[in-house]
Amino acid sequence: MDIYVPHYYKSFRCIADKCKESCCIGWEIDIDSDTLEMYSKLDGDLGKKLRANITVSEDGSDCFKLGENERCPFLTENDLCELILSGGEEMLCDICRLHPRFINLMPKHTEMGIGLCCEEAARVILTDNEPFSLEKLGTDDETEIVEEPEDIFMQNARSVILQFLEKNISIPEKAGTLIKLGKLISEKLCNNDLSPVECITPASHFPGDDLLGKLELIFSLESLNDRWKEVCLKIKTAVQNAEEFTFDGHYREYTNLLKYYIFRYFTCSCDPLEAVTLAVFSACAAAIISKASGLDITESACLWSKETEYSAENTDMICGFSQELSQTSSFL
Repeated sequence: MDIYVPHYYKSFRCIADKCKESCCIGWEIDIDSDTLEMYSKLDGDLGKKLRANITVSEDGSDCFKLGENERCPFLTENDLCELILSGGEEMLCDICRLHPRFINLMPKHTEMGIGLCCEEAARVILTDNEPFSLEKLGTDDETEIVEEPEDIFMQNARSVILQFLEKNISIPEKAGTLIKLGKLISEKLCNNDLSPVECITPASHFPGDDLLGKLELIFSLESLNDRWKEVCLKIKTAVQNAEEFTFDGHYREYTNLLKYYIFRYFTCSCDPLEAVTLAVFSACAAAIISKASGLDITESACLWSKETEYSAENTDMICGFSQELSQTSSFL
């Protein structure tokens, strides 16, 4: 199967010790079986250190023991990886080697992208100036499966959405139209109508102005780190001071944020409306976080990704808004 990546994919390079929030701190790092076997046979002091710093997590997975301040035991004082310094990237387990990349298996091809949770990946994604496109990266050994008519329909619908997002209209118009398209595509699937999706007239505004509802959902999310708790406190203070949250400025970044979520989740979601809900709500959340905390839009989108994309519970809560969207126009 061919592997396709976004046009900006090759621009990403890990910035290692220059990263403000290292992915080697605060994350449980599972070790795949092949790498575990390699570690078990490694000689010398490094082999001994490896075996002394591997444990079993609550779910039964082999993982590294995190040290003080939840640092990976192989993260040096200079925030560099001791394993890479000793033997290159071949010393890494699958998770460390692939992060922040994600892989979506399609019936006839594989798609790979970089995730917003990484600050450098977020910078690459949100500052990109080119229309979204996919490029062939190589091939893998995955086996093709039968491509159903629904698969073709969803891929074509995603192309229509991504092309629409290139239009020179406001972010509120783009967000409102995404909701309309999500509803339309969901209805077509329910009615087994797999005829091509045609782009609709852009929405003139958001379908409603329920700021309180958005904030309540943000505050109810499972908190994954202390920084998120601090941001929530700042949002509450901003609301008390009657600050407004808008999409002022950062047109390119908000557009790219919407494109990222559509590319990553639309064809993998059982409900198209859930995917567009996640995209639109994420843009709203990034605006709220940026205004309340003073973080720039790239840092805000990165923080939001860390809080949501790695918590199935949080993602499900956001996607659950699709039920409300299907019944009322009051959402944004």
